[in-house]
Amino acid sequence: MSRLYSLAQRYTLWYKFRLIKKIAKPGSRLLDYGCGVGQFMQYMESNKYQVRGVEPSEVGLSKAMSKQLSVYRNLASVKEAEAKFEVITLWHVLEHVHELNVTIKQLKKLLSKSGYLVVAVPNTKSWDAQHYKENWAAYDVPRHLFHFDDENIKMLLKSNRLSFVKKAPLYLDSFYISLLSETHVNSSNKIMKSTINGCKSNIYGARTSQYSSMIYIFQKK
Repeated sequence: MSRLYSLAQRYTLWYKFRLIKKIAKPGSRLLDYGCGVGQFMQYMESNKYQVRGVEPSEVGLSKAMSKQLSVYRNLASVKEAEAKFEVITLWHVLEHVHELNVTIKQLKKLLSKSGYLVVAVPNTKSWDAQHYKENWAAYDVPRHLFHFDDENIKMLLKSNRLSFVKKAPLYLDSFYISLLSETHVNSSNKIMKSTINGCKSNIYGARTSQYSSMIYIFQKK
């Protein structure tokens, strides 16, 4: 399991990099909001991006800084110290944010002209959400304060004058979320069932564009 997790993590980092590279070339300035311990930051730095991070958790902040990464505790600190960013990323962060509109406005101010906001969130219209219902792990109450689908996230960002550009799936999330959901229902053969249901979710996503987790790219007007 440890080896599989490591492979999945490496693939996901490469996948995110490949997506970012299509909208901002190496050398661009990137801010990772909710950067955790800084793995994505490290990967993007190794690919020649100028990277900064924000992490409010003391544990994550400490670990990221121990890797010699430029990480701030809050957005106010970034505003005081940094210029504009071509890309700002939020990988499974927006659902944790207490004041959505306030935070989005703050992030937008840090974007350069025509800069991009990249947001990844679980999708309540996915097959696994419908299958597991109240046991769907991505509801994650009370840590997840908001839940998103195509319609409401586009409305939220549009109301903050950010234009929708495109969306992309996070294919591996269906397997991880299904595994956690199987744990919630005290299932036997959790790995087998989560693998099957992860595949079902991705097949459904291929037909409907409603994957377990979605990446949305918005652009500053």
